[in-house]
Amino acid sequence: MNTREEIETYLASLRRDRGAATIEGKAFDSAVIASAEIELAALHDAEGEAVRREREAAETARLKQLSALHTQLAVLERDRLQDLVEAEAATRQLAAALSRVLRTNGEMGKVVHGITGGRVPIPLSGPDFVSRLAGRIGAIMTTIPGCRASFGSIEWLGHSLYRSDQNWRDIEEALLKPHLKQISKEVK
Repeated sequence: MNTREEIETYLASLRRDRGAATIEGKAFDSAVIASAEIELAALHDAEGEAVRREREAAETARLKQLSALHTQLAVLERDRLQDLVEAEAATRQLAAALSRVLRTNGEMGKVVHGITGGRVPIPLSGPDFVSRLAGRIGAIMTTIPGCRASFGSIEWLGHSLYRSDQNWRDIEEALLKPHLKQISKEVK
C-alpha cells in the first residue's frame, strides 16, 4: 500500500494531466483518478480505524489500571481497618496497664511510707514515676514515621532521655532495687 503523501502526489499529477488533456482536447481516462481517490479513501479509513483501535486499547488499559487501583484501594482499606482494630486494642491495653501500674506504684509508696514513717524513695514518687513513663512512651512514639514530636493533638518531646528499645521493667527494677534493699534492712 502506498503512503498518503505518495497517493496525494500521484493524484495531483493525474489532475494536472487531466487538466492538460482537457485544454489540449485529448482524451483522459478519469477512472485512473477515481481509482487513486478510492485508494486514498481506503487509506483514510485505515488510518481512522487504527486511531480507533489505539483509543480502544488505551481505554482498555485505562480501565484495567483503574480496576487494579480499585482492588489495591480495597486491600489497603481492609489493612487500614485491621490496623485500627489493633491500634485501638493496644491503646486500651496501654491505658489499662498504666492505670494498674500507677495504682500499684501509689500503693507501694503508701506501704513504704508505713515502713519508714514518711520517707518514700524518688523512684516511687508519683510525679517522678509518671514523668519517666511519659518519657518512655514519648521515646516509642517518636518512632512513628512522620510523627517525631506529635500525633495530632498528642504531643511529646521530639527527643527523650529514654531509648525506645529499653525494657521498662528492668530499668524500673534497677532504679528501685537499692531503695527496697535499704528499706528491708530497716525492718530487721
